[in-house]
Amino acid sequence: MKYCYVLLLLILVVVSCGSPEQKDASVTLEHTIPPPPDGMVLIPAGSFVMGSDTGDEAPAHTVWIDAFYLDEHEVTNQDYKEFIDSTGHPAPRQPGEGAPRSAACHGAGAVGPAPR
Repeated sequence: MKYCYVLLLLILVVVSCGSPEQKDASVTLEHTIPPPPDGMVLIPAGSFVMGSDTGDEAPAHTVWIDAFYLDEHEVTNQDYKEFIDSTGHPAPRQPGEGAPRSAACHGAGAVGPAPR
């Protein structure tokens, strides 16, 4: 009887393991990232140490960033202006647009003159 239990346990372990190729394929499918669009590069996911243990950047801590795409070449202000002008795309609002400058500085947490 003890032999039957051991044999049954061994069969369950072998069946539940599956082949290594199957496991690798499922992991690969879960972590597939589409190729970057033209003119962009993939920045892989990873961690880095942000900050420093001294000064204003303290404390140093590890940050995880997911993968993302980044333009291969920078877009200059002139390039962006040409895009806005040629497409009619609305330009972004400037901070504090439509509000007194002192209110804009205060809302952004910037150091500036106190409101009167």
